[in-house]
Amino acid sequence: MTLDVHQLMLLGLLSTSVHWLVARSRIARPLWSRARGLLGELLRCPACSGWWLGLGLGALGVRPVAAPHRWLEIALAGLLAVVVTPVVEAVMVLGLQHSAIADEESDDELVSITAEPASERELAAEDADRKTREKLGLRD
Repeated sequence: MTLDVHQLMLLGLLSTSVHWLVARSRIARPLWSRARGLLGELLRCPACSGWWLGLGLGALGVRPVAAPHRWLEIALAGLLAVVVTPVVEAVMVLGLQHSAIADEESDDELVSITAEPASERELAAEDADRKTREKLGLRD
């Protein structure tokens, strides 16, 4: 088995782009904000979505690993997408935070690029993330 880095990069960029457009973008907010249950959990988890997106992209021909069987190549694309989707999405979010456009109402505040948290668990996770960033000296 061999790894094709170009295909791996393509897998990461495509799976992240599709996940962001479907599950995080403002334009699709009316769709993903209403998702409940298993579908809601799937959309909130880039690794979970990465699995299914990786399988789909693998079936369409994005196969980073050359294996003896086609089904194995597709399964390995799904497994790799579990890892690369959240990593590439984290880099993308960091870039969006640094390039956020100032709100028209106030030059001091930045436009939020993510949706409001859907649960107390997410609020607690954001608070813990903020405290960690403060300890490390990183800006929001």
